[in-house]
Amino acid sequence: MASKYDRTGINREEVKEYVDQNGVSNIDEFFKKKLERWQDIEVNIGITGDSGAGKSSFINAIRGLKDDDEGAAEVGVTETTLEPTCYDHPTNPKIKFWDLPGIGTPNYPDLETYCNKVQLEKYSTFLVFTSDRFTENDQKLAKKIRSIDKIFVFIRARIDQNVLAEKRKWSFNENAMLEKIRRYCLENLVDEDGKQLNNKQNMFLISNHYPAKWEFVRLTQALLGLADIS
Repeated sequence: MASKYDRTGINREEVKEYVDQNGVSNIDEFFKKKLERWQDIEVNIGITGDSGAGKSSFINAIRGLKDDDEGAAEVGVTETTLEPTCYDHPTNPKIKFWDLPGIGTPNYPDLETYCNKVQLEKYSTFLVFTSDRFTENDQKLAKKIRSIDKIFVFIRARIDQNVLAEKRKWSFNENAMLEKIRRYCLENLVDEDGKQLNNKQNMFLISNHYPAKWEFVRLTQALLGLADIS
């Protein structure tokens, strides 16, 4: 999906309108004012998906924390995030990560209950997490987010576990395995008409425990340049 904004968050249509009316004189001042305004905008990122998909672990990983460090998002073998909880980006306090409860739990059993309780529309953009298998909830969330004209990126977590399991096969090929996962997710990220809800550029295969591997770094870079994932 092409964006009307450039990588700095400036609306290209506004630039064209300015140039049409004023020419290129004082264009530097135009950009300066726009950038200053953009830097004051708070970006609220909703981190959503099934319970246990790695949402809280991701927040800890991107903030450089261990799961049991002070101030870390709570992680456990049972449902731990019961209410939306906010965490600052480690280098840009204007970016807020909202650790949302998992969908499909007793407290959030269906999409309607989930959307009402977490107030889905208040977030600027979303990270939709899944692990192991694509679920019906993943598809429902993706459709809902698109229906309210919001942006999302799709994150397939726990890639390290997939690699470990597949290494037991003589035919193991990591690149082929990763491509198979991407293709599987994309095939399922479609609406009722078969229209694609996402693309490879907006999909990231990561491990929260190995942030130097796979696509964790690409994801962190995309989050700092939000226009790149729109």
